[in-house]
Amino acid sequence: MALVFVAAGSTSAQAGHEIPYYPSFYPQEIRVESAEPSAALRLFEKNAIHAYVGPLAAPKAPAHLAWVESLRSFVVLTFNPARAPFTDPRERCAAAARLAPALATAKGEYVFHPYPVTPYHGDYLHHADLVVAAKARAARAGAAGPALRLRVPPGLAALPADPAWRSADGEWDATLEEVDLGGLVHEVTTRLNGWIGPPWLKEGWFQAHTLYARGVSEATSAGAIEETFTRRVHGGYASDVSTTSAAWSRSSRAAASVSPSVTRSDGRQ
Repeated sequence: MALVFVAAGSTSAQAGHEIPYYPSFYPQEIRVESAEPSAALRLFEKNAIHAYVGPLAAPKAPAHLAWVESLRSFVVLTFNPARAPFTDPRERCAAAARLAPALATAKGEYVFHPYPVTPYHGDYLHHADLVVAAKARAARAGAAGPALRLRVPPGLAALPADPAWRSADGEWDATLEEVDLGGLVHEVTTRLNGWIGPPWLKEGWFQAHTLYARGVSEATSAGAIEETFTRRVHGGYASDVSTTSAAWSRSSRAAASVSPSVTRSDGRQ
């Protein structure tokens, strides 16, 4: 009877205050606006902005600014498919190896990196041993052979004089081209209700596949690359070790099928 009396005499109660989580900033007070690089410098001097995303030509090492570098684009060496000597992947690799020393010593906005996954990718350490091997091969490169007739776009720094190449006048053997990272992944990016996909959009193996797979014309190689890619994105591996091995295989196959010489360009942000 006592229990019944207590239950009948009780009334509902409501919490008087929420248990809040307050961040160290107030999101409603953050503004994101666009500004030209020249205007951004003036705004920094006035302490009117806290960060700027994009290339910024600021004075060297200003005390009030700190830099964060990110991957802006890939600079790739592409061979002329109409030239008979370069229909064979082995000939392309040999020619690229002869040009590697000139690419490695060029002074410009790009940094020579003979592997498509760079230190600016989150999965770089998964490929570290392959990167070391690629750098070792590039260091041993430079064998004798005919000079490449090379096209270099105006936006890229001029290569130092080298017996491995000469400027193309009319007919060409190979060309250096810059592939913007944003444009590269634009067609494969999905957006839904604020979510950006696929989940591996920013990983090096995926960007390497997107960059190189489109240039593989040999049916057997293209089929093997796509089969490995499909297994990677849809599952079908027994362990994390086999998944990582697939990422190695895919990046290496795609790069070797087109050209082993890859550089990357930084954008200061």
